[in-house]
Parts: sequence; structure tokens; C-alpha cells
Amino acid sequence: MFSNVKRIGLYVSCPNLKEVETQDLLRICLDMKKDCFVPKLTGKREMQMLKVADFSDLRPAPPFNILEPDREDPATGKHRPEAMDEGLDLLLVPGLAFSAEGKRLGRGGGYYDSYIEKLLQKSSSEGNERPLIAGLAFSCQVVPDVPCDSHDMEVDAIFTAADPIDCKGKL
Repeated sequence: MFSNVKRIGLYVSCPNLKEVETQDLLRICLDMKKDCFVPKLTGKREMQMLKVADFSDLRPAPPFNILEPDREDPATGKHRPEAMDEGLDLLLVPGLAFSAEGKRLGRGGGYYDSYIEKLLQKSSSEGNERPLIAGLAFSCQVVPDVPCDSHDMEVDAIFTAADPIDCKGKL
């Protein structure tokens, strides 16, 4: 499955947040010449997934010093491409907890929920293939149930170090 992914969106892990580490995965994807898109916070509950060509494109951003790209690519002087416009095959998201049914508990900011909702709406309205939305989790983060609100977006799959969990029959 992963070998067929050409355009991937993934978070850049932050050691302070105790997330599944993704920095090595990002480097591997870049080495494999995959189109990689990472988050840039742009406002309350708003983020973009901007294309990066090299790990050195990332800079620490407050308040947690999470690595983000600048909106403008210094090499070209142009705005970086956004995944919403380019399309994604796979979006890897963080979470505090996940259920095998695909429920996801985030950190409460709503950034990923808002982004996923817009991404899926755009994909559907343009007749494009729906990207796979997958959580990256430690096995202990997969629990029987997760509290969710109506605006919380679910994941299609959860990837742990053990086995992938196919929550929606999409793997």
C-alpha cells in the first residue's frame, strides 16, 4: 500500500507532545521522492498542509517548537503548494487515543478535524479519489471507546508498531 502512495500528508512529531515519531518517516518519504506535505498553523482551528522538498525546510514554531515550513519557499520565492490543491493519497494524523471503529481524540484544537473535513469535501466535490486518513499510534493509545463530538472526524485506519487496524474497510 505505502509503495503506491505518491502524495502524503504527515505531522511532524514533537518530543514534548509524546507523539509517534515521524521525523525519520518524513526523511524516508523525501528520499523516496514522494510529495510530502506538513502542517502549518494559520489561525484558530486552521492549518494548511504545505509541500516540503527537504527536512531543512522546517523551522520551530511557537508555542511548542513544532517544526513547520514557511509559507513561502525561499528557494523559489513562491508560495509552497498546498495539499488541498494538489491532492493526497494518504494523510497521517496524530491523536491522544483512537478506537478500532476510527474515533480519534485529538488535543482539542480542532486543526485536524477542520482540515480533514475540508479535504474530504473538496475531494468529493471534484470527483477525486478520497485520501486514506490514518492515525499513527502507540498500541496503548488504541482503546475500546473514545469520546467524540459531532465535529470530530474519524480515521479510516490506525497504524501501530504491531498491526494496522482497518477501521472502515479501506486497507
